[in-house]
Amino acid sequence: MRRIWRSWPWWVGYAAGGFAALVVVLGVAGGEVSGWVGAVGGALGLAGLVLRRGWVVWAGVVVLAFSTFGLLQDLVTLLGQGRPDSWPGFLAKAARVVAMLLLVGSALVIRRRAGGVCGRCGYEHADGGPVPLGFPEAATASRRVRWAAYAGAASFLPYAGAKVVFGLENRADYIEHGGFMAVLARFGVDLTALLAVLGVFLLVAMTRPWSQVWPRWTVGLAGRRVPRWLPLVPAWLGATLGPYGLLGVGYLVVFGMDALPGFVGPAGILGFTGAGLAFAVVAWDYQRRTRPRCLTADGGAVPAR
Repeated sequence: MRRIWRSWPWWVGYAAGGFAALVVVLGVAGGEVSGWVGAVGGALGLAGLVLRRGWVVWAGVVVLAFSTFGLLQDLVTLLGQGRPDSWPGFLAKAARVVAMLLLVGSALVIRRRAGGVCGRCGYEHADGGPVPLGFPEAATASRRVRWAAYAGAASFLPYAGAKVVFGLENRADYIEHGGFMAVLARFGVDLTALLAVLGVFLLVAMTRPWSQVWPRWTVGLAGRRVPRWLPLVPAWLGATLGPYGLLGVGYLVVFGMDALPGFVGPAGILGFTGAGLAFAVVAWDYQRRTRPRCLTADGGAVPAR
């Protein structure tokens, strides 16, 4: 299995093509607006793969990203109630996300190979067979990225506090819905407030070295490398909060503050905008800062040509 994963540049294009075709079929058959948008994105991705044009593949990725709007809300509903609002809609969005990720990998391979560098790690050496990867030393993010994370975390705290109050006021309704949300409500905990606090922790953690190597207080894991996907997946999901927040800002500009009675709405707009943008900055920096490179047979880094 590890060898298959190491050879991903050689199979990612075929997998991307298969999922892009699936997205096109599901989108046309479903008849929903998001499905049609996804079908357009899948078709663009397929065209880019066939023509070996990275920019066309990226165009498909962007369109597919718009077609997955609302996925984060579906995930929260699934976690809280044990089921999304619509299983077919949720699974269709999940297929579009998989297609989007595979197309991103395909676009990277196309661009790297066109530039004469390794399709797997992007460094300047022969694009040979699958070999182990070497990871950089754990390091702290730059000051600008740290301040972006702090600002995003600070903007998320009012939303967490507002949802705590809202959850206490509507505790009986949460318990009636059942699921994990009801279990938390019995202890006076709101699921979205808990997720917001975890988001604040993740924002700060990803700027620190212990987000790359497990710290001493993680019993049984201390000193081991943290898999890159572990913080990156929730971070990029958190980045999707940004569009929600920006739409809320536009709503306020058009209709004014009177259109959002109460305290949860304004706190949500502030938190989603700030945290979403911060997650995008922090995730991009973490991905760049922890980027591995291929190793030679003796474990040394592959030299540049």
